[in-house]
Order: sequence, then structure tokens, then C-alpha cells
Amino acid sequence: MTIHGPLIRYAGCPFTPNGYGTEARVALRYLHRAGYNLALQPRDSGPRLTLDKADAAAFGIMTNRTGEGRPAMEIHHLPTHLIEPDPDVPVRVARTMVEADALRRNWGDYCKRMTEVWVPSTFCAEVFAGSGLDPDRLRVVPIGVDTRIFHPRAAGGSGAAGFKFLSVLTWQWRKGWDILLKAYYEEFGPGEDVSLILKVVSPGAHAERRRARALETVRGFVQERLGHDFSRAPPVLIIQETMSERDLAALYAMCDAFVLASRGEGWGRPYLEAMASGLPTIGTGWGGNLDFMTPDNSYLIDVECLEPVRAGTTRVIGPEARWARPSLGHLRQLMRHVFTRPAEALTRAANARREALAYWDFTVTGRSLAREIDRLAFSSSARVGAGPAE
Repeated sequence: MTIHGPLIRYAGCPFTPNGYGTEARVALRYLHRAGYNLALQPRDSGPRLTLDKADAAAFGIMTNRTGEGRPAMEIHHLPTHLIEPDPDVPVRVARTMVEADALRRNWGDYCKRMTEVWVPSTFCAEVFAGSGLDPDRLRVVPIGVDTRIFHPRAAGGSGAAGFKFLSVLTWQWRKGWDILLKAYYEEFGPGEDVSLILKVVSPGAHAERRRARALETVRGFVQERLGHDFSRAPPVLIIQETMSERDLAALYAMCDAFVLASRGEGWGRPYLEAMASGLPTIGTGWGGNLDFMTPDNSYLIDVECLEPVRAGTTRVIGPEARWARPSLGHLRQLMRHVFTRPAEALTRAANARREALAYWDFTVTGRSLAREIDRLAFSSSARVGAGPAE
């Protein structure tokens, strides 16, 4: 492989099992194969994923370049409050996102230190612009999915019988696990051949504690709030261990439908992974996922209203921000529809897979990412020697 171009520092969390981590792995994988001169600055915390040999070798090479001199450009692929730009680097880019309709006020201060801010979706761009960031310094730069890994033929098994709904989510209020559980237990009875699989993603320093709490929460939610005996309710299987991308792809492929009643997504990667895997996909009709989810390729849950973000549920969304309230009744209808009309649902899922291949494969979005990098890092007008952008 020929390494070319100026040195580019890439600060991110590619070893972390969350959305930012997955995006960083996909982006770095593409840029490494394309020969970019990358110096990786890991910002991971807590438990780390075990990478496959190719990624581990590539990321090791990138990390070893960190001390090779001053980069021409740096990309911070992180939540905005974690970004620490180097004022001596000529071009500074934040690749970040938001999941509600307003930024925390100090996010604007972080963004003003950057040359540009790249976001994954038009939803995020509108929120950033509406919160005061100059639209000329905003770019929509999505990072897609590896459709060779996430595809309908991936093999796997979960131990669940019958029709299997899958949800992949971090155990936090924003992901709408409460709405999903209520819809599932109110719509389906113990005699129906159906199950719900919750793949709980819990990055960070207290991952094991959070994963254990997920099971306790489900049991308590069923028994106390819904009035069900957990042992007699339709089954819920909670998968708690950290999975590699290939193992996660296998889990998608062996299920029958995907559902996530999220209150807000900056992008919605699990939806896209499910669609690439050929699954009928049910998701909230609000947020960044609307860039790739349509009534022709997925099932969009009606939004009853926008409601205030629950206090204490996130560090990065302002107290005045709102997010969606997905309709419980409509979610029940959609889950029942997919369960009772699998042939029609698979036709819609086939549309999703075709669009994932055509528009959202990581090689397609990788070329767009590369063009944005080239525009700044290789251009003679790349603000070399400029001070902090104001």
C-alpha cells in the first residue's frame, strides 16, 4: 500500500463498542485502504473491543505515526464536549452529532474553535445551524455500513424460537426501551410464537454494572409497571456480552425484524445495519435516520409530539431541548403488521438492502469523506497558519 498526502491526525474512539466507535472504525478502515497518511490518537475509555487482525494491524500502524510531526489537519470524531483541538494545526474538523432539537449552549463555543463541523445527517446540520453555527462551516458527512459484513446471509444463532424481533441499543432513556417493552408486552401474548431480543450495548467504565441492571430493569418493568408475571410473559432475551462486528452481523441476520423506538438519533446506525442485513426495520419517524429511512424501505413510527428531554439523561443536550415521543399505539400496529405479514415486510426490506448497497455502503460514503478531506488538507487555500476560527 502506498501512503500519500500530508499527515492527518484522527482523534476518536475506534476501540469502543458504541456508535462513535463503530463510525471511527468504518472511516479509518476506508481511509487506511485508500492510503491516507493517518496518525490515530485514541480517545477510548473503559472496556475495549477485540479487533480483527486487519483492523488491529492498521490501527497500530496509525497510532505509531502520532509522534511524526505536526499534522496538516486534525479530525476529532467525538462528542463535541470531548474535543480538544490543537491551535497549531492549520485545519481542525469536528465530526460530531446531536440527538435532540437544540445544542447545549457551550457546544457552540467548542464548534467555534474548529475550521469546520461535519455531521452525519441533514437533521444534525439543521440543529447546529439553528443553534447559531455558521452554515458555511457545516458539512453533512455520513459514514455508512460495511455491506459485506452486514448482509442477509451472515450466519448465527440466538437460542430464541419463532418470530424474532431484534433491538440493538445502549441502555439509556433516549433509546426508548420503555416504549418498546410496553408495546411488545401489550401487543403479544405468551401463547404467540414471538420473542424480543435486546442486544444491550454498554460502553464505558461501568459497562458490566449497566448490562446487569438492564435485566433487573426489564424484570421490574414487566412485573411492577405492566402487571405481568415475567415467567409467563412472551419471552425477552437480553444479550449482554460485547460482540465483534461479524458476530453482531450474524445476530441481525438470524432475526426476522428490527425495532427501535428511539426518542432521538443523530444518525441511527443500528437501523442502517438492520436494513443492510435485509431485515424489516421499524424506527421512529424523526431524527437523523430519516436521511435513509422512508415509507418505501422501512416502517416509520408516528411521533405524537416533541417533548422536553428528560433531565439527567444526557450530558450533551441542552436543558431546553426536545426530542420525539414515539406513538405507543402505532408501534404496536407496526410490530403486529410485520409479524402477521412477513412476505410484504420482506419486500420492503429488500428495498432497504438495495438502497444500502447503492447509497450507504462504506465505500460510497468513504469516497465522500475522502473528498471532504482532500478539499481541506490538499487545497492551497486550506488556511495554513490560520489561528482559531471565529
